[in-house]
Parts: sequence; C-alpha cells; structure tokens
Amino acid sequence: LSTRIMPPPPLIPPTPPTAQPGNSAATQQALEWPRILEALGHRIATPHGMEKLASLAPLSKLGAVRHSLALIEEMKALRSAGTVLAFAEIHPLEELLQRATREGRLEAEELFRILSNLRAGRQLKAELESDPAWKSLGELAGNHHPLPGLTRQLAAALTPAGALNEAAYPQLAGLRAELIQLRERIHHKLEGLLKAGNLSAVFQDHLYTLRGRRYVLPVKADFRGQLKGIVHDVSASGATLFIEPQSVVEDTNNLAVLEKRLELEADRILHELSAQAGAEAGPLRDNEHWIGKVDLLHAQALFSEACGGTAPRVEAEGVLDLHGAAHPLLLLGEESAPGAVTAAGAGAPLDGKAGAVVRNRIRLEGRSRCMVISGANTGGKTVLLKTAGLCALLVRHGMHVPARAGSRCDLFQEVWADIGDQQSIDASLSTFSAQIQFMSGWLGDVAPGHLVLLDEMLTGTEPAQGAALAAAVLEWLLQRGATTLITTHFGELKEFAAHHEDVVNASMAFDLERLEPTYHLEVGLPGASYALHIARRHGFPGDLASQAETALANRPEALDTLLVEYHEARIKLQKEREELRRQTQRLKQREESMLRGRRNLTEREEKVRSREKGELAGEFRAAKNRIAKVIQHLQRANSLPMAGKVREELAALEREYDRPDRRKTAGDPGVPAPLATLTGLQPGTELWLPAMNRRVTLDSILDGGARARVRLGALAMEVALEEVAALPSPAREREGPAARVREGSASRKKSAPHPPAEDGGAAALLPESTREIPFPLSTGDNTLDVRGLSLEEALEEAERFFDQCTMKHVSPVMVIHGHGTGRLKSGLRDRLRSSLYVTAFRPGGEGEGRDGVTVVALNL
Repeated sequence: LSTRIMPPPPLIPPTPPTAQPGNSAATQQALEWPRILEALGHRIATPHGMEKLASLAPLSKLGAVRHSLALIEEMKALRSAGTVLAFAEIHPLEELLQRATREGRLEAEELFRILSNLRAGRQLKAELESDPAWKSLGELAGNHHPLPGLTRQLAAALTPAGALNEAAYPQLAGLRAELIQLRERIHHKLEGLLKAGNLSAVFQDHLYTLRGRRYVLPVKADFRGQLKGIVHDVSASGATLFIEPQSVVEDTNNLAVLEKRLELEADRILHELSAQAGAEAGPLRDNEHWIGKVDLLHAQALFSEACGGTAPRVEAEGVLDLHGAAHPLLLLGEESAPGAVTAAGAGAPLDGKAGAVVRNRIRLEGRSRCMVISGANTGGKTVLLKTAGLCALLVRHGMHVPARAGSRCDLFQEVWADIGDQQSIDASLSTFSAQIQFMSGWLGDVAPGHLVLLDEMLTGTEPAQGAALAAAVLEWLLQRGATTLITTHFGELKEFAAHHEDVVNASMAFDLERLEPTYHLEVGLPGASYALHIARRHGFPGDLASQAETALANRPEALDTLLVEYHEARIKLQKEREELRRQTQRLKQREESMLRGRRNLTEREEKVRSREKGELAGEFRAAKNRIAKVIQHLQRANSLPMAGKVREELAALEREYDRPDRRKTAGDPGVPAPLATLTGLQPGTELWLPAMNRRVTLDSILDGGARARVRLGALAMEVALEEVAALPSPAREREGPAARVREGSASRKKSAPHPPAEDGGAAALLPESTREIPFPLSTGDNTLDVRGLSLEEALEEAERFFDQCTMKHVSPVMVIHGHGTGRLKSGLRDRLRSSLYVTAFRPGGEGEGRDGVTVVALNL
C-alpha cells in the first residue's frame, strides 16, 4: 500500500552500433561519427530511445531512407506547430513484465509505472495524429497499442499517488475503516491510562509507542506492579519497562487480525492486476519499442533543427550536390567545443567577421565524379572532406544533412575514408605504410555508388613516387565509377585534374592581405600551398624564407609560384569588379532617389496648387457672401452705384488671381523655399508651414533634424522636415488674394475714426493697438454667441472657438456676450488680455453691437 513512486533508472550512454561492412570503425572514427551519436544522445529523453540509438544501423534501400527523411521532416513540422512531446512519465518496464509473466506480484507503484507509460503513449499517439497532412507520422502512430481495457482497469484501481484506490474495492475500504476505528479505540484507552491520576507517578514519559507492532507504555521499573500487562521490552538502563496494558491486549490482537486481512486483500488485488498486466506483456513490449522509435525520431528532428539540417533529394546514382554544407559539429556550437575544432582539423572554418560557420557548395555530378582539393594548410580542406563524408553517413542512416534546401546526397552503399595520421609504432607502420595498408583493404571492392574520401593521399614518401602512386589510384577510382574527394599538395595531381575531363580542380581560398584562410571552396582552379607565406606569418626567419623563395622561383616546374601570382591577379580583378559593382549600385540608387524626389516634388506641387486653389475659392466665396451683405445695406441706403463698383472689383480680383500664370513655385518671390536640414537652426526661428499657409516658430529639433516641434500661436505640433520651409521672400504673414483683400480692407479702415464704447470706460482700458482692428462682417465662421452661459462655460467655448478660427485662419472674430450684469463681459476680457491666441481686442462699434460685443484679432 506504499504511496511512494520509485524513480526510473538513469539513462545509459549510447553504445555505438556495430560496424557495418564498408562502414568500418576506422571510417567512422575518421569522420567523427561517434560524436554525431553523442550529440543525438544528448537529445534522447528515455531509456527506450537510448536503446534505439545504440542499435542504429545504415539503411540499404532508397524507400527506407526517403521514409525516414519524411518522418523527421514531419516531426519538425509538428514542433514548429507548437507541439511539445512529453517523455517525462515514461519508465522502463522489462523487469516488471518479466515478473508479471511469471505470475509474480507487482507493487502498486510498479503497476502505476505501466499505467503512466500507457497514458504517455496514448498522448504521443494523439499528437502524432493531430494533423492529417503528416501521413508518415500517422502511420507510425498506428503501431501503438492503446490497450484500453488494461488502461481502464489500472486507472480505476490506482490513485494518482500510486497506491490502491480503496473506492474501487469496497471490501478493502471496509477493512480499512474497521482498522482505523479499532486503532482509535486503542489510542483512546492508552491516553486514558496516561491521564489517570492514580497512575501519574508510574510512567517514565506520558506517551505510548510500539514494540513489535504492539502498543506499550513506558513504566518505571519500581512501579511494575502498579500496571497489569505484558512486558515487551526493557530500556538499556533497565529503569524503564515497556508494558502492553492488559486492557488493550485483546484490541491489539484484533488489530493484528484486521491488518493481516487487509494485507491479504491487497495482495489478492495486486496479484489480479499483475496477471492482467502480464497477459498484455507482448503489446506492452511493443509499445516500449514504439516509444523508443518516437524518442529517437524526436532527437533526430532536434539535431536537424540545431544544425540547420534539411532533407536532401536522394537517388542511387552517386551524385553529391550539397548547397551551403558545413560540418555539423561546428554548427552545433557548444556541443562541439573544444574537441570538435581539433577533430575537424587545425583551425575552425569560421567567418572571422560574423563568427558564423562558413558554408560551401560541394558538387559532383554527371561525368565529374572526382574532386581534387588543394590549398594552404589549416585552410579547411580536411573539414570539407569530413563534411561530405558525414552527410553521406547521415543519409545512410535516414537523417537530414547540415545543408540548405535543394541539396542532393545520394545513397552511397559504401563509404571509405582515410583522414588523419594512421601511423602505428606498435604495428611498425609509418604514415605512408598505414595509408597503403588501408587502401589495399578496399580498393578491389570499389564500385559505382561508393564514396571515397582521401586526405593528403600518399604524402609520407618521396614526393615524385607518391604523386605517381596517387595519380594511379585516382585513375583506378575513376574506372571503377566511385565518387571521390581527395585533398593534396602534389602539383602533379593538380595538373592531372586540369587535364582530365572527369576530374574537378578546387581549392580553399586564402586571404593574401591578412595571410589567413577564408575557408571558402573555389571550384575550377587549383590552390597554392602558401607554405612560405604561412612560414613568415608564424615567425620563420625572413632570410631563410627569402632564400627558399629564390630557389623555388628558379625551378621551371614550380607550379605553386604561378598559382600564387594567378590568385593575386584574380583577387585584384575581383576587387576591381566589386568596386565597379558598388559604384554602379550607388549611381543607380542616386538615380532612383532623384526620380523619387522628382515624383514627390511633382505630387507635392500638385497638392499645394490644388489646396491653394481650394483655399482661394473658399475665401472668395466667403468674401462674396460678406460683400453681398454689405450690398444689401447699401441697397437699403440707396447706394447701388457703390455696390456695383464693389462687385465688379471683387470679380476682377478673382479673375486676376485665378490665372495659371499667377501660380507660383519654389524659388519665385513670395514662395517658401524647401529646407535641406533643420540642424543648426535655433529655437525661436520663424519658419513657413505650407500646409496651413502660415508662419510658425521653431520650438525644438527632434530625431537628429528629421522632425521638429513648432508653435502656431497657442498651438504646438510636431512636423517632419519636408513639411516646413524657409519664410517666403519677401516674408508675408499670409499669401494669396483673399489675405490681400483682408489687408486692403484693414488699411482702408485704419484711417476711419473708431466709434467710442458705450460705457466710455472699457475702451480706455484697452491698448491703443486695439483701435486698429478692422471692421469685421459677421458670419457663422467668425462669430461666437455666449449669451446665457456662465462665465466658466463661456471661457471654454471661447477657447475652442479661437482654436478653430486659428486653424481656419479666420481673424478678426466677434464674441457676443451682451450687457447683463457685466460679469460675463469683464471675465471674458480679462481672459483675453492673457490669452496666447489674442494679439488685440476692442469693444464693438457702431453697427457691430457696441459694448455687447468684443472684436478680437487672433495671433495667426
């Protein structure tokens, strides 16, 4: 009845799979395949997955490889959809199943492990079947056995804590209840004895305990006769006797019987459940293998994500075309440090500027089935060789390759790799002898569909003889149809590749300015070894290097010197081409920028013209309305000749300013000029805001001169650089015919004497400038009536009214407040004296409403 759940055993590190023919331990070690398995092991979550990893073996059929690649691709899609597979509640069951099949009894917590696995497997199955588009995962999910009967039985029999569920077994629950009642009765009797007054001196401690599952009280040895019962134990000093009181002996006997009955009933239930689990041992074992497959598949998807892997196209024609391939251990980053750099070769193929692994395209197809790679030491040749070999091994095991989409890596039935120094003192083998021995073991078996990787082939002997042997090996491999990559410093092999149409010359690029390799593969040209350059870089005496360089230059067959000169000329030409490309690109960008600028300027001009025309038309309409009202008064006053004259003057003025030749552009007098920058302008500088046709004051410069905060009267706003301009020359507060009409009207009214205020005192309090405010013609746009409002309401309405008039460029305006008690009038005029909207104000005059109206000039 224990509620403790035993933890699962620790994961066991994966054991490398048994070496396959052609996939020898030497080839695997040379290509760092064990480290790939180790990286996969880091991503395994269950012991079942570790078992599958340990038995991972190459696939020999195209269909099996493609199916495995599709499974990994769908698993990645499942993860991209946000699904997280849960493996935490999965436990190894083999030992439990063996006991269950031998009619052994499993504990409740062990049965709960079986239930946990069933539930986890069912959840995994549901996740794999969650999208009908994932057909391969759906087929895999179909191999799981849900075992609904066993699952229901165990779920009903066990609690979430891993104990027997008494609610499912009434007899067990009844025995448990009796047991609890009887135990409580015994406790009550024992506590009564401890509290009895006549026995207070008898007990050593006022508590009860157990001895051999019997309840006892600690009695002083001197008071043994005071408490009747059975002595079950004596303290080490002999001063305390542990006595079971006679009053609880019978109850304790009954308690022991109940406990035994409870134990037998629990044992019966556990035997029954264990037998049911044992009957399903076969499907449960199948489920364990299934969970291992899912776990390994999940780890392979994680591995592919970590190294940017993709599913290549796979055929059986011996083609290798990897786009953007890189060594997977370098792509994994922290998992490959520090050993991967050493294992991959001296010097990691990293881009020094970006700190990213350099990716290369490795392409061998058609007639070109052999690539001879040359170049500087520490230039990345060995890493490139390992990258190609690992991609071939990954495909053989049905896994994604560390290359970009669109790659092709055919299924190579055999992979032979000789990389690194295999000399052996124990076997009396030199480097050359070890290479000869290794190649002798498989050269006779090479066939189409095999991949051969040879690093610095046959370099451990006299160079001329080694080169001749190497060329013979290449001829042999070409005749046998193998796909081959080799690295070499032999000039003879570079020439062999140049003259053989089935062989591709390639090199690892070298930066002559920094004297460092770039790790980029350049196909079509052999590479120089740059031995003298590298020697100088690493501190070799300059005189000795120069002496060697002179001796080398005197050799007519010195191909390396010619290659260095050729690469220098090629790099110079590439730089010139790159500079020309950049200049062409800059010119193109400037041309596009100018075209965009012209288009924007044309659009802005059209908008400004359209806006100005609309504003002019509106102002003329307003002016016509005002003149019409004046004409009405003049008609009543029998001044028809003057009315006709005013009408004719307005029509002539409208025709004059509506002519196309009067439309102005930037650069014309009175037209604002665009600003190239706001930088350097001081706060307080006046600028022109074309959108509102008004001058504004610069408050501050924002975003490094791209934007500015400006102020128009009491209004503050943010504008972009292109939305403001320099003041027109000559600067005018307003532009356009309507403004000039107003200014002309104002100038005519200045000479007229201003009517006195009705109260005689209000006008005296106003500045003299207020006497010059022109006579406004009242319209709906320039008149505000606040009669009947409280002072606070009137002030709010006036503030909104002034704001609207400022935006519409309407001034002067009229505020009708009436006479009343004078409080409304006085309060309004007090506020006008401090308002940022107002430049001047005065009481109304004759025909304006006198002191019941205040005429206000706004700060436009």
